[in-house]
This record gives sequence, C-alpha cells and structure tokens, in this order.
Amino acid sequence: RFRLELQGERLLASHGVGTQVRAAVRLPWLQRWELKSTWLQRRLDRCQLGVTVAGESANAEKFARFKDLAPLATPAQAQALLQLCLPALDWQHLPWQPLSEASLKRRLLGQARWLLPLWLAGLGANAALGTPLPWAPLLVGSTLLLVAWVLHARAWARFAACALDGEVIVYRSGVFT
Repeated sequence: RFRLELQGERLLASHGVGTQVRAAVRLPWLQRWELKSTWLQRRLDRCQLGVTVAGESANAEKFARFKDLAPLATPAQAQALLQLCLPALDWQHLPWQPLSEASLKRRLLGQARWLLPLWLAGLGANAALGTPLPWAPLLVGSTLLLVAWVLHARAWARFAACALDGEVIVYRSGVFT
C-alpha cells in the first residue's frame, strides 16, 4: 500500500503492509524526476514516477526511503503529480529537440566496451585450449548480434530528445523501456 500526501510545502510518502515506512521531503528539494514505463507497464497503461532529493548523497540514510512519488500509477496520475511538483512545466507542449548526429556514434562506442574484451577472451580461450573453437557459428552469431546492436542504437538515437522549458531541462530516451 502506497500513500502520498501534501501538507503545505512538504510531501509525505508512506508505504508498506506489515511495517509502515514514512518519509517526508520539501517540494523545493526535489531536483530530478524520472518517469519510467516499461513495455509491460505501457501495455497495462501504467508508469512509475521516481525522484532524486537534493543533498541525497550527503544525507543518504535520511532520504533513502523517498525514491518514488508513484511506484505504479496511470500516466494521468503521474502527469498530475508532475504538475503539482513543477507547475510551470507544460508537459504536453514541450519543444522536443532531437540529439545531435554524434549521439549514435557515442551510443555505439559506449556499448562497444564489452565487445572487444569478449572477442579477446574468445581468442585467448582458442589459444589456451589448443583446439579450434567453432568459429563459423560464432561469427554468424556475432554478426547477428552486431546488426541487432546497431539497429537498437539507431532506434535509441532516433527517439532520444531533450527540451528546455523555463528552468527545467527534460530528457527522454529508450527503445523498449
């Protein structure tokens, strides 16, 4: 059970079935909002709204319990909470700007950091075992993986965008999530 209350400038969250956990934070301390909806949540018309509290790293224990504004909510409920926390933000009319062309390259290079060590491990295993590995199936599998990887990165770069609305910077990304 999750409950969210607004008392003046303080936002109170309580959750738990057996043990009630309560956390409170002032609205101006909320500095980062994260609206997530996985593939399954979109099919069920649900989403999550998480927050980061200013000064959270210095007071980790104090704010550890205040992570979610809405652990599971309808998109309309999440929009209403965003409107409450950020009244100046006009979510429906944000001027979305696509990321630069270099974002695809950065995404591919960022994801490539695991590919080279994997190939080197395969070559090392081939040399250490003394018997040749089945390179034909490995090459076919690697080629299919590489094509899927590039297609995913292109879809991510095509959807990713940012918008500036007053003092708020909004960023969106994802393919399946």
